Amino acid sequence: MRSIGLAFLAALFTAGPAASQVPAGTTTTTADAIPIARDPQGVVARIDTHLSRLVPFGFSGAVLLAKDGNVLLSKGYGLADREAGIPVTAETVFDIGSITKQFTAAAILRLEMEGKLTVNDSIGRWFDSVPDDKRGITIHHLLTHTAGLEDVFGGDYEVAERDSLVRVALGSKLIASPPAPYEYSNAGYTLLAAIVEKASGIPYEQYLREKVLLPAGLTRTGYRGVDWRPGELAVGYRGAERWGSPTDHLWAPDGPYWNLRGNGGILSSLPQLFKWHQALEGDQVLSAEAKARMFAPHAAENADATSHYGYGWAVTRTNRGTPLIAHNGGNGIFFADFRRYVGEGVVFLIASTNSDASANAAQGQLLRLVFGGEYGAPPVVQSSMPVGAAPPAGTYRLPSGGTVTLAARGGRLVASAAGDDAFALLRGFESTGRLDSLSRASAQLLEAAERGDTGPLRAAAGNRADDFVRMHTEWSSGVRARVGDFRGVDVLGSQPQGPRAMTTARMRFERGERYLQIVWDGATIAGVRTIRPPRDPEFLPVSATEWAAYDFASGRTTVMRLTDTGLELDGPGGVQRAQRVN
Repeated sequence: MRSIGLAFLAALFTAGPAASQVPAGTTTTTADAIPIARDPQGVVARIDTHLSRLVPFGFSGAVLLAKDGNVLLSKGYGLADREAGIPVTAETVFDIGSITKQFTAAAILRLEMEGKLTVNDSIGRWFDSVPDDKRGITIHHLLTHTAGLEDVFGGDYEVAERDSLVRVALGSKLIASPPAPYEYSNAGYTLLAAIVEKASGIPYEQYLREKVLLPAGLTRTGYRGVDWRPGELAVGYRGAERWGSPTDHLWAPDGPYWNLRGNGGILSSLPQLFKWHQALEGDQVLSAEAKARMFAPHAAENADATSHYGYGWAVTRTNRGTPLIAHNGGNGIFFADFRRYVGEGVVFLIASTNSDASANAAQGQLLRLVFGGEYGAPPVVQSSMPVGAAPPAGTYRLPSGGTVTLAARGGRLVASAAGDDAFALLRGFESTGRLDSLSRASAQLLEAAERGDTGPLRAAAGNRADDFVRMHTEWSSGVRARVGDFRGVDVLGSQPQGPRAMTTARMRFERGERYLQIVWDGATIAGVRTIRPPRDPEFLPVSATEWAAYDFASGRTTVMRLTDTGLELDGPGGVQRAQRVN
C-alpha cells in the first residue's frame, strides 16, 4: 500500500504519487513534438527491445502505452511465477498498491453524487466518540492527506478489523491539527473505506464493485470480489526469494485486513487500468463536477508547490510544461505506476514483481524514449560463456584505494564496493569531490544524531529541520527498541540523481542493521528514507571476454574484463584497472 513499500522518514518524493517525482518546468511543447507522436512504431520497438534486454537483469513485469486513446503496446516480460514457469502476459494481475486510493476516492465522490454524504462532512458524522482534537477533520482532509494523521498503525497483513482500526486511528496523536500541511497517510484512506461502508450500508468492496468498477468495465479488478484463475496473479520476489502473491498472505475472507483495505492492495492488470482511464474520460462513473474536484490541486505535496494532491491522484506539470495526473504504489515487492499525460494524449502504465529489479527504477529510461531525452540502452546478454572467461571471485583494489569484491552466483558475478570510488565505478558514474563531501557529511550527521547531537542534522535540513529531527528521533527510538543500541554508521557512497544527489548509509545496531538514503539538494537535505539492503550490481556475460552491469535508473552500463593481474572496468572516466588482492 505504501509508495514503493518504503517506510519514509521524510520525503522528497512524498510517499505515494509518482507525479511528485516529476519536476515542474517552465517550457512548453505541443503534443505532436514528442517522439511518441512523431514515430510511434519506433518508440514502441525501442521500448519492447529495452524491456526484453532487462529480463536477464531481473526484470519481470508488464507495460502499456497508449496515445490518443489507442493502445500501442501492451505486453508482459519475464516470469510471473518462476517456479511454475508461467510468463508475464499483458493480462497478468499485479498488486497495484496505493493506486487503490483513487478507487476509494471515486467511491466517496459517487456517494456524494447519490446524496449520502458530502466531502465537507466532519468525520464525527460517521464515527462515534471522535476526540476533540479530531472533530475538525473532514472527508476532504482525509482525501487530501491534510488531516494530520499518522501514516500507518500496523503492517499490511496484520489482523485488524474495521472498528478496532478506527478506534486506534481516532485515539492516535495528530502530527498537526487540521487543516494540516500535506502528510501522506494510508490510515486516512482506511477511514475513508470505513465511511464508504457506513454511508452505503454494504461492504467496501461490494460498493466499489457495483458503483465504480463494473460501470467502468473493470470485471477483473478487486480483492476477493473476483474469482481469480490459476496463474492469473503474479508472484512477487525479493531478489531470489519467493514472496508469493498477495492472496498467499494473511487476508480476511472478504479481502485484506483493515491496515490495507481502502488504501492499497487492489489487484488488477494494466489493460483493466487503461479501461479506468477511459472511464475517467467519460461520465459513466463520475460526473464532470466530481472529476473536476478529483483532479483539482488541493494540497501542495512539496515545499515549492510544484506538485499537488487531488483526491487519490497527484497533479503536477512535466518539464515540458504539460499537465500530468499520476499515482504509483507498491509494497516493497510489487510496484505499479499509472501516468496520464492528459495534455499530450499519452497514458503510460507499468508494473513489476521483483524488489531488486523494480519498474520504479526502469521507467525513467522508458519515459525518455516516449518524450525525448538522453537514453541508455541495456547491453545484450549472452546465454553462455566459455569456461574460464569469468573473472575469479575475490577482492580487487583500485589505484585510489577502493575495492571491488566479486562473488559468483547463478551464472553471474555479484560485485560489492568499498569506498566512494568503487561505489561510483560499479554504478557507472564518476566520483567527484562534491559526492565525496556529501558522503562525509552524511556519516558525520548520522553518527552525531545517533549519539544525541542533532545539531549537524538540523543545520543540513534547512527550513524542515524540526520535521527531520522529529522523524529521525522517532525512527531511531523504534529501531533501538527492536535491535539494540547503536554501534556505528558506514556510508556506502553517494551518487547523482538528476540535479540532486543521494547518499546510501548502513546503520549498525547491536542485533542488526538498517539502511538509510539521504537525498541532497545542493548542501541541503531534501529527503531521508529507510530502504532495504541495497542490491549489489550484477555483471552478466555480454561477449566472450566481457561482463556488464546495467543500472536501470541511469541507463549506464559498466563493462568488466579479466586481465593477467586483475580486472579492467570501463567507467565514465575511462578504463580503471584493479589489482587482485586475494
